Amino acid sequence: MIKVFVSSVQRDFDEVRGAVRAAIESVEMAPMMAETEAANPDSPRRALLDRVAEADALLLLLGWRYGERGRSGYSPTEDEYREAERLRKPILVLRQDVDLDPDQRAFLERTRGGWEAGKLTGSFRDERDVGFEVIKALRALERRLQGRPDAAAAAQERARQLGAGGYRANTTSSGSTARLVAVPAGGRRLLNAVALDKPSIGDDVGNDLRSTGLVTHEVALDIVVRGDGIHLTAKTPREYERLSYFVGADGAIVAEGMVRGESQFFGGMQIAAARLADVVERSLRFAAATWDRIDAHDDVREAALVVSVPDAASKVFTTQDPGNSMRMPMGGAGGLPAILVAPDPPEVARREDCTDPRTASGLVAEVKRRFADAGAINA
Repeated sequence: MIKVFVSSVQRDFDEVRGAVRAAIESVEMAPMMAETEAANPDSPRRALLDRVAEADALLLLLGWRYGERGRSGYSPTEDEYREAERLRKPILVLRQDVDLDPDQRAFLERTRGGWEAGKLTGSFRDERDVGFEVIKALRALERRLQGRPDAAAAAQERARQLGAGGYRANTTSSGSTARLVAVPAGGRRLLNAVALDKPSIGDDVGNDLRSTGLVTHEVALDIVVRGDGIHLTAKTPREYERLSYFVGADGAIVAEGMVRGESQFFGGMQIAAARLADVVERSLRFAAATWDRIDAHDDVREAALVVSVPDAASKVFTTQDPGNSMRMPMGGAGGLPAILVAPDPPEVARREDCTDPRTASGLVAEVKRRFADAGAINA
């Protein structure tokens, strides 16, 4: 039985919460809320936060009032929301159609980008219609939970394939590139034939790419629109370096960047940690901007993420310029494949977490760990 934690203010919200409880029970799910939990005189707040961990999802009801702030600096409702986010629980948000106090409006804007961004589940007027909206949201949640394992696994496999495939030999003189791949779970087609036929679609995506700084305005950008998506190639003026970018019809994103070190002698043999972090973070911003453009129905909820590095067996991961000397592992980085793909299995992240700096730093750490395990690291 799916367990749903109900989070909201309680004062003056009794009738709404009662209707929500009845709606959850009507679809044979288990409501978890203050009214159903045994009192804990020692730490009632901690007890409720522990229940969030036990729940399968959190249902957040936002009325006009934010509530009193506690020791954390947040209201109890936001504490529960933040705990669910920390634990990566599915979160459903229903907003009441009333004017919100300033603190509640600010809280609303912190929940998945705000109401105007179209990221919330729905709205309700009062106890008379909230049950219907809850049932709608829970049925959608049920479908998502049932389909998630297969959808996530399929996205992970496609991310792995895109990370490992398509690298071109001898297309860069700098010697060190990295690729970020982000594949939405679900396999839905976000760019149909009509969308791909839009005259400006290639330039729009190209502008999104340039806005991240992955490609500067000084670099030429070739754009080709095909049935499988949008292919972009960046070339330096002398055309001795080329980087490829791809937006698939299914919303898959591929972005490349130069990650060579600063060393005059060994830069092409290095994966520079700072440059890799910059490429990954900018690529994730490109993915987010592209999804905002092409995902009209907010279908992208989660994505499988990987970073890949070609010629990894002949590279060293470095966090500083080694100067005129650099330690290489005996016999090369024998524990590394020709094209390193990390993490494996690919990470599955929520859409809103893709632009969180912690996501980029986590992916970089996965790459660093693979080099460290192979003894191919200069820290």
